[in-house]
Amino acid sequence: MKKTVLLAAFALGSLPAFGADPVDRVVARVNDGIVTESELDFRVERARKDPQAPDPSKLKIVVLEQMIRQKLIDDKASLLGISVLPEEIDEAVTRVKAQYGLTDDAQFDQALAGNGMDRAALRAQLHESLLMNKVLGREVPINLNDDAIRSEYERVKAERYATPEKARVSEILVRFDPRDAASKEAARTKIDEALARLKGGASFAETAGAVSEGPARDRGGDLGIVARGDLTAALDEAIFGTTAALTEPVELKDGWAILSIADRQKAGHRPFDDVKEELRKRMSEEIYDKKFGDYLTELRKASFVKIFDKDLAAQDEAAQKAQQGS
Repeated sequence: MKKTVLLAAFALGSLPAFGADPVDRVVARVNDGIVTESELDFRVERARKDPQAPDPSKLKIVVLEQMIRQKLIDDKASLLGISVLPEEIDEAVTRVKAQYGLTDDAQFDQALAGNGMDRAALRAQLHESLLMNKVLGREVPINLNDDAIRSEYERVKAERYATPEKARVSEILVRFDPRDAASKEAARTKIDEALARLKGGASFAETAGAVSEGPARDRGGDLGIVARGDLTAALDEAIFGTTAALTEPVELKDGWAILSIADRQKAGHRPFDDVKEELRKRMSEEIYDKKFGDYLTELRKASFVKIFDKDLAAQDEAAQKAQQGS
């Protein structure tokens, strides 16, 4: 659905007055409506200015197919008695401005111009998008109950919602120069003395404040909650490879460390209630994308659509076959 709306964003826009030129070539017919060459060219030129426009070689057929789909939606909306009120477009414009933090009209106009648009084009685009959403909301219902969401949660929780082992870790770090054996030995003596003090009942925080050369010294060595994989392999193994609350000295590339481990948490999964709405949104979008494509395919089959330009007709036929095969 997002991709389709994105295409609509550059394919649609305010239109010039058509029909004045009696020789304006008809490119396509959609039921009782037509797409003229000047109309298509106008929208293609507008689309070229959009930073997210597709490859130039595909731009014309992409825009034409979007115009065909929109005409099919327009016809369906008319049949269903669905319309979009001006105040609904006003609200949508306000949401767009808020989304991008644009409160100043000059900034808003500048941002639109950067995407090859103006306010009239934006309102036209929003009208078409709102109309499409209303039609699809009526025609493509999404029915997701909690049982379906929980079933999907059980299916994907190991991949998407796994949580690693965690623990609160404090550190005493004594550094050495890895190029100097004497420096390394002196650091080892110092860390061994600190460990002996701890085993004798000294406070870890006080010892860290007095001895540690690590970044957490002023916090009593507290590194906070650490998950498996956050630190180096040596520290990971020292923390999560045993159940000890206090480690022996761990050799790092430029220091010796003693770690205090508390508040261990086993590996698990984020609770269902924490991710239910996130999962509902993702599932709804996936189902909607599939139903959206199927609905438009069936809508087009039930309608009269003919492209008179041979090259565009061939590209459209290839695209329709690719869609059916996917």
